[in-house]
Amino acid sequence: MFFLAGGQPRVYRETVEALLRSLHARETARLSAVADTARKAGYPPAAGEGIAAMNPKAKTKTLAAAIWPATDEAGLRTMRAVLLALLGSLLVAVSAQLQVPMYPVPMTMQPFAVIVIGAAYGARLGFATLLLYIAEGALGLPVFAGMKGGAIHLAGPTAGYIFGFALAAGAVGWLAERRWDRSVLMTIVAMTIGMALIYIPGLAWLTHWLGLEKGMPFANAAETALATGAMKFLIGDAVKILLAALVLPGAWWLIGRKGV
Repeated sequence: MFFLAGGQPRVYRETVEALLRSLHARETARLSAVADTARKAGYPPAAGEGIAAMNPKAKTKTLAAAIWPATDEAGLRTMRAVLLALLGSLLVAVSAQLQVPMYPVPMTMQPFAVIVIGAAYGARLGFATLLLYIAEGALGLPVFAGMKGGAIHLAGPTAGYIFGFALAAGAVGWLAERRWDRSVLMTIVAMTIGMALIYIPGLAWLTHWLGLEKGMPFANAAETALATGAMKFLIGDAVKILLAALVLPGAWWLIGRKGV
């Protein structure tokens, strides 16, 4: 009874298994602690993290957090978030005034500001910042293109693009939290996704608006929306994506040199 098949003592086997389980548990805990510390510090995932590095929930700090770290004190953390949101909404408002007048959708620098703010702030704060911007415009503040404001603009031809700003900022922020803003190539991919999330609701609403306000059949409205609300902006938006792909990795490079 003391021996198993093959002659191995049961006590010996159980002792070795217990030792191996103990060593495995200790090593797993150690690697997990190291990985958590590295992620909080914003360092690249170590090669040994393996599967943990591919975890979509494994976030790193954002550009804003690297420049202005949040504190553990709830009041100060809230004040920081409010100030950053106000600053971000102001930048989007200013960028809206840098425009080339076109009908029915003007070309502005807003998309560039939106995707950069999303990347710099992260998903939650980026999304909240653009919601704040939309709320400011709805309340009548002159934050929309052409120094316009009022809730009526949230039912006009550009309404879909405006609401798409919040989606884009949130999505780009989510990707940036997973280090998609650290290299030129990955930043281009992230910014392209962000731009798509501006165009999709923008074109959908513009098509609906043209049919409702101009009485166009759906096919004609969709064709007109694509021509006036997308095609003529593609080159300009491609330039904005490339500019963001230089600004964001460049900012991280400078932070790395200064040891922030």
